[in-house]
Amino acid sequence: MLKTEIDVTKMNQLPAAAHFAHKHKCPAIVVPPDLFRVAFLAKARMPSAQFKIIAAIDWPKGTNFRQDKFRGVETETMSADGFEILLTQRNYRDMVRELKYLEKLFSDYFNPLIECRYVLGWFAQDRDEEQFGDMIKAIQEVKSPTLIRTTHLTKLPAACNDADTHLEVANEITKPKRIPIKLSGNMNFRIRLKAKGDPISRYACTLEQAEKMEQDLSNGALEELKNIVSDEDGKDEKNV
Repeated sequence: MLKTEIDVTKMNQLPAAAHFAHKHKCPAIVVPPDLFRVAFLAKARMPSAQFKIIAAIDWPKGTNFRQDKFRGVETETMSADGFEILLTQRNYRDMVRELKYLEKLFSDYFNPLIECRYVLGWFAQDRDEEQFGDMIKAIQEVKSPTLIRTTHLTKLPAACNDADTHLEVANEITKPKRIPIKLSGNMNFRIRLKAKGDPISRYACTLEQAEKMEQDLSNGALEELKNIVSDEDGKDEKNV
């Protein structure tokens, strides 16, 4: 679970999510700004906890543009270990303007160690897939972020419930430049087993999804899934 990060959207989930992240050495939990203080306190109750607290900015719509991105975010939340910022989907020129504003904001006002992560919003119904190309191109105009998260969504339609779909998106994002990718949406152990390796560095899960993956691992599903994947790969090679 060393690459699994947990999205927490409700206050009553935080104690369990923090405990899980600590126990299984998850890199981070991701929370909306209004839960940052509670998340900070939950982590403080475990002095040896190492996971980071990442604040989700402008979720779930990503419509606050440029200087409005952090509008309404409380001062204490600005001390988070990092931010996952859902980018505004506009024309190419505007997207470059927003990214350059964010680059300068982080350069001028944040500790260099703070993680700046961009979220594209892939698979979201209110986003135009044809514009993702411009968004990916715009990201090349600024300093590379810590990582790019494919989408803020953790649950997707069944049609997107396979590793190949996630790999296609990751490959599309990294065509111009290799930037670490965080996959999100219907994460399970089978997807994680197949969708791995550079440039994939993180997996976004709800607490329920993370617990299910850990349960599958504990029940010996790892070897079973390796055999399934190995069989599938062998079939693919025969069909080439």
